[in-house]
Formats: sequence, C-alpha cells, structure tokens
Amino acid sequence: MDPADAMRKRFGRFFAWTFVVATVLMVGLFWVEARVPQAPTPRSAPAPVSLASAGSSFDIHEALLLATAAALIAALASLLALGIGLPLARFKARRERMRAEVNAALKLQENINRLAARRNAVWSKGIDFQAAVMPPPSGDTEGGRLARLAGYRRQAGVGRRIAPDT
Repeated sequence: MDPADAMRKRFGRFFAWTFVVATVLMVGLFWVEARVPQAPTPRSAPAPVSLASAGSSFDIHEALLLATAAALIAALASLLALGIGLPLARFKARRERMRAEVNAALKLQENINRLAARRNAVWSKGIDFQAAVMPPPSGDTEGGRLARLAGYRRQAGVGRRIAPDT
C-alpha cells in the first residue's frame, strides 16, 4: 500500500473516531445539563459584585455550556474533514485505478504489436506453401520426410529463438 494511502486511511479513522467521541460527549453533556437543576435567580437586580468575588464564583451550567460548545465544534470540524477528505480520497483512488488500467491496456497493445511484427517478419520471408501442403512422394522414407519437414520449419523460421525485447 502506498504510504500516502495509509496516511489518508489513518486520518479518516481519526476524524471518524473524533466525530463519534465528540457527538457522544455532546449528547451526554446535553443530558447532564437537562438533569442538573439551575440555581434560583433573584427577581431583583443583583448587587454590584467586585472583581475579586466575580472570579471566584463557579457556575456548573456555564462550564457545561462551554464543554458542550467545544464538543459541538469538534464534532462539526471532524464531520467536515470527513465530508471533504473521503470524496477526495475516492476520486484520487479512482483516477489511479483508471491510470493503471490505461497503462495495462497500452502494455497489452504493445505486446500485440510486437507479436504482429514478428509474425509479419516470419511470413514475409516467402514460404513455399505448395511444398508445405503437398503430400510426400510415394516412395519417400521416414528420414526424407523429417529432413523435408526440417527444411520447411527452417524456411518458416519456426523453432528459432527470438530474443525478448527489453
């Protein structure tokens, strides 16, 4: 596997798991927010608070809201990354597959052309077809037939080794 493909798959898994974890966290925080009762607020305007006491007051609802917003942002960012990254990876994989198919077809065509050129070179030497298809004379011996067959083969170029193209 190509290192870029492995990295793409790793990122895809990371974003998918990030989306799942952030969504579960966000739903859980919504549930906690709904279950935790809010502190009663006075009907009158609150008294002015100094800066020293304002920093020390802790409200659980604000912390839950902040955590929920962070989980929502993480879920949306990972979903966006998945939505953009996966189609781009598929398009690239399809383009590479098509390029490989075209290269395989070109290689096959080159082999066909090379074989056709060899065949044309063999057949253009002028084989004596009449002698090749005529039956042997009636008084011919086995040795004479084999010699004549070897002559036909030599004439046709059969049995010669052709060096492979590199």
